[in-house]
Parts: sequence; C-alpha cells; structure tokens
Amino acid sequence: MKWLAKNLHLLEGISHCVVDEFTAFKHKQTQRSKTLAVLLKKIEYVVMLSGTPNSNHITDIWFPAYMVDGGERLGRNFFAFRDQVCTPVQVGPRPEMRQWVEKEGAREMIAHLLSDITVRYQFEDCLDVPEHSVHTYFVDMPPQVMRQYHELLDASLLETENGEISAVHAGSRIKKLLQLLSGAVYDEDGEVVKVHDVRYELVMQLAAEREQCVIAFNWRHEREALTKWADKYGFTYGFIDGSVKTADRTRLVNEFQAGELKLLMAHPQSAGHGLTLTRGTSTIWTTPTYNAEHYTQFNRRIYRAGQTRKTETIRIAARDTAECDVYDKLDGKVERMQDLLDLMCQLRRKQ
Repeated sequence: MKWLAKNLHLLEGISHCVVDEFTAFKHKQTQRSKTLAVLLKKIEYVVMLSGTPNSNHITDIWFPAYMVDGGERLGRNFFAFRDQVCTPVQVGPRPEMRQWVEKEGAREMIAHLLSDITVRYQFEDCLDVPEHSVHTYFVDMPPQVMRQYHELLDASLLETENGEISAVHAGSRIKKLLQLLSGAVYDEDGEVVKVHDVRYELVMQLAAEREQCVIAFNWRHEREALTKWADKYGFTYGFIDGSVKTADRTRLVNEFQAGELKLLMAHPQSAGHGLTLTRGTSTIWTTPTYNAEHYTQFNRRIYRAGQTRKTETIRIAARDTAECDVYDKLDGKVERMQDLLDLMCQLRRKQ
C-alpha cells in the first residue's frame, strides 16, 4: 500500500475498492490505516469485508465505518463515538486504570445506523459443511506451580489495591501468570525459565487420537515444547510463526493439505487469515488468547469451504486458574460480535 500511495496516478479510472479483513484497519492512527485513507480519497465506492467486525471491542467498528461513509453514520470523531457507546469504569486507584464498558443498547444503535450499508452472508447459510463442536479439556498443574501461581496472584492483587502498580504493569503481571501456567516465564533479559510441560503431553495425547490437527501456540517456549513432544511421539509436523518465510509457509500448508504432516503448529497472528487447512479436523489451543479475532479466524482454517468432515475446536485450560477466566471473556467477545452481526442482518431484511 505504501508504494501505491506514492503512485496515486495508477488509481486513475478506478472507482471501486474492496478491503478484505478490515479489522486490520480498525485503529485510525496506525500507519497502515493512514495509508489506506490516502488511497481511498481517490475511490468513489468502498466495500469493507470481515467476519469479525467488532472482535475485541464495540469501538473496533468505528474507523472501518468511517472509511466507507466518511463519518456520516457513526460520526467523524472517535472519542465522541466512544463516549456515546461506552462508559468509563475505574478498575484501580490510578486515573489511567479504567476500562471502557459497552453501554446497554449500544449494539442495537450501531446496527440500526449501519443497517442500510450492511450485507451479511453467514457461512453456514451459504455452504453445506459438516457441524463444528467446541470442547474444553482441563489439565491439573503440579502443586509447586500452583503455589507459585497463587503467590504471584496474591502479590499482584495487593499491589493493585494499594495503587503500587499501573495498568500497564498489571497487564504484564497477568501475562506473567498465564506464562507460568503455560510452562515457562521470561526473565528481565528475555530468557526463558522453564517450569513444567504437563499440558504439552496432553496436546500430543489428544492429537494421537485424531487425524491431522492444527495447533495454536502463543509463545516461543510453547512452540519449542510442542516440537519436543511431537518428536517424542514420532509425529510429522511443521510450524508457522513470524520467523517463517512466506515461501516456507506456503510449502508447509501444501504439505499439510497433501497429508504429509500430522500436525501444523502455528501462531494465530501468523496463520489466522488466508490459509486453507481443511485436511485437518481438529484445532487445539495449547493456551488461551484474549484476542477474539485471532481465536475466531484461526478456528476457521479447518472449518471452511471445502471441508467434508466434522470438525472440532479443543481448548486446554489449567483447572481453577485465570485461564478459565480468559476463555470466559473470549466467549463473551465472540457472543457480542455475533449479536452485532445478527442485528445488522435482521434490520437489513426489514428495509
């Protein structure tokens, strides 16, 4: 896009622009969004496509809508829009420790405002694809890990209540808790300190009982543990993350689709869009994610056009820990996103 923005003369005579996966442009201030805004000034008709329009927050919809109608429906100022659809809630003693909580009726209002420019095609209504199911498997952490977990949790709660920890640091503490549960933590130098690997054997046991699987990992140490256990089980596998070149990624996808790989391990951000992995029938989440877009899109790599068998998403969680809360929050985000899509579709049909 940067190159095209420097050569705008190439857009002469082009009247339509279709932007796929518009959630990549949900923040107005990113360089990517600014570049798109420059390109669209030359375009008369704009179509934005996404299956996850408000994947993580109701305000995610504002800038894509602005790109389509110039702010006619949701307004030209993001902060005014946020004030209209959200309420600030203080979650700690410091001024910056607050969350913007969706107001009651906000989804209905947005759906009504956007209904005249919204068309929705639901995957299940367009294609005859076998059913998809979701299951959660629990793993018990070793006693020493649970002691460390509760010590870190108690210290974090105390510091938050006393105002000794900022919102940024509170977020890093939560991340540290989740890392501990995943099997390792990172020290100040970014080095991995391994603690346990109990969940990775469960992943391989589940994979052994199934055909080809797509496995999600969130951290580098997860990838390393998964490959170690895959070697122990004698599985053929490949992995995709930010370190893998495009050509190698294409090769791995082709090998998986040809049945040459039992497992394809991937980071959701690197493999959540554009890949067809319909040879697989199971998606396994080694650890949870807060990102509803990554979660939804990654699960769709196997549950998509061309799939002829039943599929499943398997979620692994450490019993009685914050991981269960992460999945609960994730389900809430997915449900709210689905609600907005349904509302816009219903209102469109009435017009």
